[in-house]
Amino acid sequence: MRRGLAAFIVALVLGHEGLARAEDEELAALLEEDVVAGPSQTAERAKDAPATTSTITGDDMRRYGIRSLAGAIDFLSLGLVTQDAIHASEVGSRGVLVTGDYNDHVLLLIDGHVVNEAFGSSMSIEQGLGMPLELVDRVEIMLGPGSVIYGGNAMLAVVNVITRRTTTYGGVRVIAEGTLSPGQAQGRIDSLAPHDLGASYRVGVGLGHELKLFGRKLEITAQVERYGSDAPVFVYDQVRLASTDAPPKDYGPAASAPGVWGGAVRSARELSTTTGYARIVAGDLAVTLRGTAFDRDTPYPHFNQVFGNFDDRDAGEHELNLALGVTYARQLTPRLRLDVQGTGRTYDYRQRIDSVDGNDCVVATTGPCRYFYRSDARWVSANAMMTYDWLGDDRLSTVAGVVGQVRSMGTSQDSVDASTGQNVLTSGVRRETEVPYGAFLQQRWSPLRDVRVNGGLRYDDMPRGGKNLSPRAAIAVDPWRGGTLKAIWSQAFRPPTLYEQNAEAPGVLRSETLVPEHVKSLELTFEERFGRHRLLFGGFRTWWTDMIGYVCSSTTGSCLYANTGSIDSWGFQGRAEGSFGPVQYGLSVTGARARETSSEGTSPLPVAPQLYGNARLAYDFGAGRPTLAVAGQVVGARLADRALDGGWVETPVAPVQVRGRLTISGPVPFAPGLSYRAGLDVATASRSAYVAGPYGTWEGTDGQPARAALAPVNRYTLLTGLQYVF
Repeated sequence: MRRGLAAFIVALVLGHEGLARAEDEELAALLEEDVVAGPSQTAERAKDAPATTSTITGDDMRRYGIRSLAGAIDFLSLGLVTQDAIHASEVGSRGVLVTGDYNDHVLLLIDGHVVNEAFGSSMSIEQGLGMPLELVDRVEIMLGPGSVIYGGNAMLAVVNVITRRTTTYGGVRVIAEGTLSPGQAQGRIDSLAPHDLGASYRVGVGLGHELKLFGRKLEITAQVERYGSDAPVFVYDQVRLASTDAPPKDYGPAASAPGVWGGAVRSARELSTTTGYARIVAGDLAVTLRGTAFDRDTPYPHFNQVFGNFDDRDAGEHELNLALGVTYARQLTPRLRLDVQGTGRTYDYRQRIDSVDGNDCVVATTGPCRYFYRSDARWVSANAMMTYDWLGDDRLSTVAGVVGQVRSMGTSQDSVDASTGQNVLTSGVRRETEVPYGAFLQQRWSPLRDVRVNGGLRYDDMPRGGKNLSPRAAIAVDPWRGGTLKAIWSQAFRPPTLYEQNAEAPGVLRSETLVPEHVKSLELTFEERFGRHRLLFGGFRTWWTDMIGYVCSSTTGSCLYANTGSIDSWGFQGRAEGSFGPVQYGLSVTGARARETSSEGTSPLPVAPQLYGNARLAYDFGAGRPTLAVAGQVVGARLADRALDGGWVETPVAPVQVRGRLTISGPVPFAPGLSYRAGLDVATASRSAYVAGPYGTWEGTDGQPARAALAPVNRYTLLTGLQYVF
């Protein structure tokens, strides 16, 4: 009896401990359940959201040495991928990347306010974004069409950057970071001389403070920073443009000879950003302020050189963004919620291009030509949204909203005789005022505990986009505890931008016959959750129509925007992530087959990776000791941007690119409040997916068509930085 009683007690205790451990794991899983707001503009569990989502935390961005939104996308996200075009990074998803679109197929938000500017719908995902990373609490990425909530441009994805509140930012902090890169030629370290090194710096000051004003609590979170970079010396392949011009085209003093493009880039390689962001919260009211001044020089003034000098320091771009956002969110009754948002923004863009060859001007000059391109946009927008919970338990809720905008946009181009300073021609003058508006309705319903249905429809009326309906329907089912099956159907559109309709410059023709792009998407996913671990796998199919592309003639050298055809894409995606105590891991992979059909036939998409993924692993030594993190990205071989229209003797293909990043971070011993991070980035491939050089057919040394020369890649970067929190 004593033995039996002892055995019973032991079994009871062990069973209780096992149950307690299981409950602890379940509680930890519930506490770590992802909650997203982007897909429906209301908070919901990621597994219930009508989209495939991934969340990147600000802590992860610091842990893995991330220095821009582009880096976060490449190393930490699911489904999105970027490509560095020297001129500006481009983003794609699920096998589709529209090169030269200035990222207008992705909608970017900061604290729910749209970042894409109104004139060209463009947005920057590098330092030009002007978002101090220390302020980032998390980045929500919603893959697939999102026009049902957000209207135009939400085609590939919606990315929402959510900033920290005072409770998590806290105090006063000072940030100083820098990078170094050696001079490189043909992918090898070529020089360590100070004047050949690439370097960047970032300094900033931030504040997180809570105070009382007129008896009410007021939160202020803000940071200002300055970023500057000077790229390492790169050696571009020298190429000769096959031409009957006499004399041959002159690419300026940095080129080795008339008619020859390329060589070492030593002047046009600088970039600088001055930015400030502040968020003030008082009860139900939040006010955001953002300002960014962005300047950059590039070795050639477009994705590929159409005109202008090679490696010209005087040529460059300037952008000025100022934004004011107001959000009011209030729970009017236990079941009724009101969200009102207003935004006012101003955007100015300036580009200067110099050419020693007077033939580059719209009107030929006797000497050097200088070309100025200007655009601006001023707009205010407002939207109101009501959410009603019919049963009071979030099983049946309706979201209805209206949106409106008033915007004024203008553009012009000046051709100047550089030797006299006289403006010989002003062209492309256009100014328009538009009033787009729309309305949307979304219904969420959970008829059973393990079944959630989401359906929505949006109507948009846009001066350049016409009338558009954007539907979405999704169903999520939990077949067992921890598992979720989800099916999603959605549509989106993108109206032609004013820039696409009116772009006019030397070698660029004007087009006003464009119609909106449309995309339809079907997606099936399965997710399994156990403890602190998540597994996801799914398949997708997308259909794109009336795609707008930048089309250039290899014979005349002229270019214009046009509706070029359709895209059909299908594929799979998978993700695994979680943690074992102090060890954190993550892995994602996306594979796709995308083909574009136009009047010239069916072909793969240039630049767009069809297979890519990332992986990461971090170990936190704890107790004030460092965190060691390693992250990597793999991008498969892909066609270069001009692979299909360059008349090359051999089709240019970018090699498989593997990038690795090792970062160590943590508190500085015996220095309370002071922390550091240091890291090393290495890339295996020395060439990108972009042809470097002028449009047109190249001529080899033997007079035959030449092989394309791909733009170089910075393969080595060393990072170090300090942060002090008072």
